[in-house]
This record gives sequence, structure tokens and C-alpha cells, in this order.
Amino acid sequence: DYQLIDTEEKLSKIIKTLSTVKEICVDTETTSLNVLEAQLVGVGLCVKNGEAYYIPAKLFLASAELKNILSASQVKIIGHNLKYDRQILTTCHLRLATNFDTMIASYLLNAGSRQHSLDTLAFNELGYQMQPIEELIGKGKTAITMDTVEVEKVSWYAAEDADMAFRLYELFV
Repeated sequence: DYQLIDTEEKLSKIIKTLSTVKEICVDTETTSLNVLEAQLVGVGLCVKNGEAYYIPAKLFLASAELKNILSASQVKIIGHNLKYDRQILTTCHLRLATNFDTMIASYLLNAGSRQHSLDTLAFNELGYQMQPIEELIGKGKTAITMDTVEVEKVSWYAAEDADMAFRLYELFV
């Protein structure tokens, strides 16, 4: 159940859910992998296996209540390669609470492997084939940036990322 949260009304409902949980998986979508150049496009959030949300950047950044939830000390923030997400959100004046990074957990559990990407772990650990990013933005010189992709497609992709990272977290802890 992946949902696009693109109105204040939908956001209010999700905030009620988020305010009752102790663990939230976060996945940012940006215009670049280079933190210095990247602009936030939106944020995927997951609090339960199989249920995730995508909030476009404009709505996400306008919500002080949502920022307060994500920065609350009693909330554990989960993610895959969370260092990148933390850096992006820091540039948006949001400091995430405590965290658990599934990429680091994968490395610690299987240091001999060179395959710690979310796509690879979802397939190897969960038997799930994720949507390749190339289906959205292409690759090479003809690649486009995530902010030019239809919001519905970005929504599914980001929610899937957050959901798979959350499922890996449940597996690793």
C-alpha cells in the first residue's frame, strides 16, 4: 500500500499515524547523488511492512509538525545509506533523530560482500526485485533528473525504497 501524499488533508492523516510510532524509515529523492548539488524532490516514509508514503518536497518542507516528528529524540530513523539522506535533510534545516542504517548493518553482517545496495539486498535477503532507477530517469548522457519524472512514478519508487529498507531493518535487528 504505497500512497502519494500531495494534499494538506492527506498529510494531516499521515502525521497522526507518524506521531504514534517509534520507528520511521526515511528515503529522500533528489536531483543528484552529489550532496552539494542535490535538491530535495520528495521524501518516502515507511512505518510498517508494506505500507509507505511519498511526500513531495514542497509539502514536506512546509510542515513544521512533520519536521518535529522526524527530529524527536524518541523516534528511531531508519534508512539505507542514511548518511546521504541526513545530509540532504540537514541542508533543508531538518536534523533527524537517532538512526539505524541498513547499508551499514548489511556490511557488518556480511563484510566479505561488495554488494550492499538496497536493490541487491532486497533481492538477496527478501526475494524482491525492485524497480530500477533507470526505468524512471534513464542512464548516461540522456538521463533526466528525478524532479522531471511524473510525481506518481517517483511516489511509487520512493515508497518502495522506504518499504524495502524498513523490511531489511526488521530482518537485521
